[in-house]
This record gives sequence, C-alpha cells and structure tokens, in this order.
Amino acid sequence: MPLKVNLLATRVQSLYEEAERKCDQQQCEDAIDLLEKAVRTEPGNAQLYYQLGFCHSGGCRRHSLTDPDMAAEYLRRALSLVGTSAESLLRARILDTLGNTLVESRKGPQTDRLREAIACHREAAEIYQSRDLPDEWAREEFNQANAWCDLPASEFPEKWARAIEHYENALRVRTGAKDLQLFAATVMNLGTALRQLPSADRAANVLKAVRSYRQARRVYSLDASPAQYANLCNNLGNACLSYPARDKPAGKRHARDAIRHFERALQVWSSEENECQYALVQYNRGCAYLRLAAPEDFARAIACLSEAYERSLSCERPEIAALARAELEKILFPLNARSG
Repeated sequence: MPLKVNLLATRVQSLYEEAERKCDQQQCEDAIDLLEKAVRTEPGNAQLYYQLGFCHSGGCRRHSLTDPDMAAEYLRRALSLVGTSAESLLRARILDTLGNTLVESRKGPQTDRLREAIACHREAAEIYQSRDLPDEWAREEFNQANAWCDLPASEFPEKWARAIEHYENALRVRTGAKDLQLFAATVMNLGTALRQLPSADRAANVLKAVRSYRQARRVYSLDASPAQYANLCNNLGNACLSYPARDKPAGKRHARDAIRHFERALQVWSSEENECQYALVQYNRGCAYLRLAAPEDFARAIACLSEAYERSLSCERPEIAALARAELEKILFPLNARSG
C-alpha cells in the first residue's frame, strides 16, 4: 500500500492494517473487502477512499476487481473530503492516481478524460514543487506529457510541443546519473514526441528523436530489457521512415534501415503473448517494404501486411487491422485491375 494512515478509531485501524497485510500477500480482493468495511465505519475519511481508489485502479497489480471507473469514483470522493489545500501531500497523491486512472478508464469521451488527467497531474506537480519534492514533480511532468501525447491532433495541434516541454522538464530531474530506468523511459517518449512534431524543419526533429532513442539504447539492451529493447527498435524503425529523403536512393536507404530495426523488434515479439505488438511492427515493416517498390518488395509487403491484419484481429486491435487492410487494398486493387 502506498500510504500509511493514522486513524483514531481502533476498529478502523485494525481493518486497515489487515488490508495492508492482504495487499502485501497480493490478496487484493480481500484487501478491498476490508477497506470497504472500514469506510462504512468511517465514511468521512479521505485516506480510506484514496486507498480504495488506488486498489481498484490496479496500482499495485492487476486483479479481478481492477476497475478504473470505480477507482475514479472513490478518488473523486477522496478529493472532495481532503479539501483544496495547496500543500496537501495526500491531495497530490490522490490527484496523481486519479490522473493515471482516467487515462485507463473507458467511461465518457476520451478527450474529456485526458484533459481532466492533465489538470490532475498539473495540480499535483504544483503541490510537489511547493514542497520541494523534485522526483515527485518530475513524475507529474512525465505523466502530463504522456496524456498530451494521447490527445487527438485534430483538436490539439499543439499536443506534441506541449508533450516535449513536459518531458524536457522531467529530464531536469531524471538524469542518467540519478536513475537510468526513469531517464531511459523519459528520453524514449521524448524521442517519439520529437518525431511526431509538425515543423518546417522535420529533418532536424527526426535527428533529435534518433539521438533520444540512442540515449535510451544505453539502458534497454536485448538481454537486460527485451520488451523495452523491442519497443526501442520499433521506434528507431519509425524514425527512419519519418526522415525526409532528399532523393529516391536516400529514401530506399532509410527504408532498409527501418526494416532492420523492425526485424530486431520482431525477434522479441514473436510469441503469441506479444501478438498485438507483433502485428503493429509487421504493419510498419510492410510499409517500409512498400518504400523500396521493387516487385519482390511488394510481395514481402503483402506478406507483412496480411500477417499484421490477421494477428491484429486475433488480439482485438481493429485500428491496426484497418491500417493494414487499407495498405493491402492500395496494392492489390491496381494489381487485380491490371490482371483483369
């Protein structure tokens, strides 16, 4: 459990301590049952509502009662009880958990949830900054950046610039010398935001993105962090495809580099448990083959995109399936027309 409570009611304290033991034993459902009994005994306690929200959010681990919507209800109740003190660490913790929960939730329009999440993390960051807690402040800056990235670009054209601003803020604290894992996670996401940033000097942005990815590569090795390594390889492949080519030979060179990165990612994500990641990288690999434009490359592209389509349907990622199908139709319909 992330927060100790100091309650006067002996019975409530006993219930909380027993719930804490259940959490330590990964018996989350039993812990929630005990916390619900405690909150019925003391319904005005913000800390108990916070803990219930944290448990239902799956903050420690996913379990059968993980429910972001229910978690958000408990956390909003905790906020109303804790008050609006600008220096309350409990309020900051509630805001942090609520922001993360809203990103995971599926209730209501996504844009509204993300905007509320950003507001939660922004207020939490202000509280942590006022209490001189730089690590916690950096976490909230990182969370704000992630939420900005998820907003629709059609409504928020400034999203990538705002995300970059918050990632760079976080990196003022999250240095490689201090914590390599947090540093790598932040520069990896910064690289993606830089790659997506619309700008007249797109080449410069992509080069900055690649530099960020290479900083992460110092931490994410195939042996030590295979999942992060595969994600990094996929990002590097996408960066190669994003780089504006001066001419056709340069474009083909970038495409071949991208294919090599994608193939490294696929070596990690080849098992069924990574089916969605595999489908996405196969789609990206198919798009890279299309850039090469030779007859044998069209055949390879069709194979990649077909597998991406089938795998994405199996893992219930219709958005990937739709992208793969659209590319396949661009290739196959002209071929069918010529053969007819």
